[in-house]
Amino acid sequence: MYRTGDISQQPAGRSAVADGVYRGNPEMITPSRKPRDGSEPAAWKQDHNTGHRKIRARVEHCPAPLKTARSRATAAALRTLGAPQQGPPIRTPSL
Repeated sequence: MYRTGDISQQPAGRSAVADGVYRGNPEMITPSRKPRDGSEPAAWKQDHNTGHRKIRARVEHCPAPLKTARSRATAAALRTLGAPQQGPPIRTPSL
């Protein structure tokens, strides 16, 4: 949905979970920063960041099986076509 980075494509009335690069954008839910003085963040900020990480992890894991399946299919197609294997050749020690 956000391929072009155009925030106008966001569904009306909805917030979106984003990473820290969107900090300062009121329409995005971003993680909280640590205080500049190096102290621990407030408990509510730690809870917010924990929930944010869990949601982002779920979102990031969704395309992983598709990428794996696509790379396996590509490798199988290359083997079928007789294309050379990627990577350096395996060297055997000479005796």
